[in-house]
Amino acid sequence: MPSRVRARIRRCVMECTPIIAENRRLAIDPDSAVGPDVPVLRIPKPPQRLTDAERALRRRLKNQRKNARRAGAGGRVKPADIEFLMRAQKGRCFYCTRKLGKKWHIDHFHPLSLGGSNERKNLRLACEPCNLAKSDKPAAEFLGVMLI
Repeated sequence: MPSRVRARIRRCVMECTPIIAENRRLAIDPDSAVGPDVPVLRIPKPPQRLTDAERALRRRLKNQRKNARRAGAGGRVKPADIEFLMRAQKGRCFYCTRKLGKKWHIDHFHPLSLGGSNERKNLRLACEPCNLAKSDKPAAEFLGVMLI
């Protein structure tokens, strides 16, 4: 680390408030009067507090991404995608239209094992019994079995 940066860090520790305020201003306004050769210390934002439901959703999406990566599927699912699906399906299972309780699954309409993607257009929310019964069948085949 250059000595100029170390000196600035030491000064920051000793005179904390003015340096932090200046760095926040510099981080917001990179075209300020200070030249580009002056190092700017980035002040990290405090970590965001997550609710238990948000933490569970992130864990679920992490596992789903891992499975999709194993299958070689492209795309990435975000929590906003799941919220969109929940609103679009009005909180109901895509296959049997029962209300989704606490136990629901993220289902791939066209299964990953048959070359489906991990994008929002290929995802549906399903109740646990429907998703486990569907397994890796295409949705049309599963719905045909259900209707008979």
